[in-house]
Amino acid sequence: MKFQALYLFLLLELTAVSYLDLKYNKISNYWSVINLVIFIILFFIYPDFFILQLSTFYFPIGVLLAGFLLFWLNIMGAGDAKYLFTFYLLVPCVYHEALFYELVKMTVVVSLCLLVWKVLKSFSMVIVFVRSGEFKQLAGIIFGKKFAYAPVLFLAWIFFGWSYRDVIW
Repeated sequence: MKFQALYLFLLLELTAVSYLDLKYNKISNYWSVINLVIFIILFFIYPDFFILQLSTFYFPIGVLLAGFLLFWLNIMGAGDAKYLFTFYLLVPCVYHEALFYELVKMTVVVSLCLLVWKVLKSFSMVIVFVRSGEFKQLAGIIFGKKFAYAPVLFLAWIFFGWSYRDVIW
């Protein structure tokens, strides 16, 4: 199945969601509802690729559970977890694992970049807290608050599209 239209639609959706996530640091539940409706529509249009069976929901439920764990740890927002769950429903099941690997890679890259940025931005404070042994304050500076996750998914989707360009186009 070549899915140019679906890939481009999701790229446009991710562009909008990423922009809003960066601007407001929140993903509205409307995006998750829209994705659920689209999943139901795709189920009828492409019944060979959007199947209601348990294996279709392994990755979506896995990322939802991981997302809520990350929410509990104050790393990811609840809207991010719900959006990621419904986004995964729109990806044909055969590509779930490939997208997951791209998502993990982009999460690591973005997280490390943000970590380096925060350390460099507050370098003098980091040195003071390391020397004084105040690691709780150090963790507050370095890890601080949640970061927008939709842009990470956006990057993962672009790299996924590049890796599977022969299938998509």
